[in-house]
Amino acid sequence: MDLQNAAVLPPPAAAQALETILAEKGIALSAVGEKIACAVRIGDEAAIDALPPFPAPVEPHLAEVLPPGMIKFQEADILQALEIYQELAGRSVVRAPVLRGKITVRSQTPLRRAEAVWLMVAAAQLTGTRIVPDGEKFAVAIPREKTSPVVRSNPSLVRPENEQTLPAGMIRFSGAEPAAVLAVYAELCHRKAGSSDGIPPARFFITTQTSLTTKEALHGLDLVAALHGLEFVPVDEDKISVRPRLAGADTAPVPK
Repeated sequence: MDLQNAAVLPPPAAAQALETILAEKGIALSAVGEKIACAVRIGDEAAIDALPPFPAPVEPHLAEVLPPGMIKFQEADILQALEIYQELAGRSVVRAPVLRGKITVRSQTPLRRAEAVWLMVAAAQLTGTRIVPDGEKFAVAIPREKTSPVVRSNPSLVRPENEQTLPAGMIRFSGAEPAAVLAVYAELCHRKAGSSDGIPPARFFITTQTSLTTKEALHGLDLVAALHGLEFVPVDEDKISVRPRLAGADTAPVPK
């Protein structure tokens, strides 16, 4: 691209000139609110329309403000971006085993934390990864065209006397096999781990970002199992097993 202004231009006119030359090269710019602009190939503008709503303003004393340039990625791997999202959002990310895409984004203006979280979600989604909040402490990262699993955990697996609070980072799996995760799941339930023989190969990824109750930790493990088409189930009074998820399990629709 080549562009040189022949006269002094005010910022709006300069921005319009840049938008025009980008459009000539097949790139569409679309503003989201007053602070964000998204760039996509012309013809892919629907991807911007599919982004979640921009967060509404909140009271100033409730909004931590991040300085300009604090978020800066240049062709960054999606997994690196998810680590920053976890810290900003205060959520534990449960991710699909295969996520692809490179993220390029830079915060040019001060952003409230909620706006920064939205920026990370939008950048990931435009690159091919949807981040779907699950409850107050988790988020599911999946390919954009996939649906997020609906998991209805069994609260009766944890007796009141066995409930505890696990510190952040207590549960950490990076490519673990189902048998290893089953052992932790069973331990949290104060039960024995059954056999995982015959279970298709799978790799589990989860790092807890916040403190969790035992029930919340089990829910996170249920989520990561569901992403692989598996589920943990009680076999009897003292055993937990893992099996393929039952056909027809509920899934959430892809947001419009």
